[in-house]
Amino acid sequence: MKQIFMIALIAVSTVASGAVNQSKPIESCSNYGQYVNTGWTIHPSSYFEQIANLLKEVVNKGLKDGTIVYDISGTLMNHDTPSGNPVFLNAAMWDVLATPKMEMYGDIAIIKDSLGSEEIAEIRWYDWYSNKKRTKNLIINPKIINCMTEDAPYVENSVL
Repeated sequence: MKQIFMIALIAVSTVASGAVNQSKPIESCSNYGQYVNTGWTIHPSSYFEQIANLLKEVVNKGLKDGTIVYDISGTLMNHDTPSGNPVFLNAAMWDVLATPKMEMYGDIAIIKDSLGSEEIAEIRWYDWYSNKKRTKNLIINPKIINCMTEDAPYVENSVL
């Protein structure tokens, strides 16, 4: 599993290195600075589908082979949407058991539209396999939200 997870995260990092293609520049989001200043890498939304598919595969494989476990879930709201209407979201977080516990409590969070399509709106993940920087990563689905949901996490060792 570690090899599959590492390959997927390397692929995610490679995929996400291109230019941003979204209607509202993510840098204009009110919480953008909080994320950047606390060490988050915010990936171009133009790669959302590719990254979402890779991380869904990683989570499903990890759940099957017992290397990833469900952690927590909860409801969030995002007011900065393309339609201008707030959207209720369901956030679920999984823990990669190979990550040292004190280093990160939840490694992957998938945040979905909870009332409508159940499409993924945002993904957050912690990457300690593919580089020594140990990065927290985030990407949004610009079809559902314009900006990251909520402020950056208050604790350093969680993606939610």
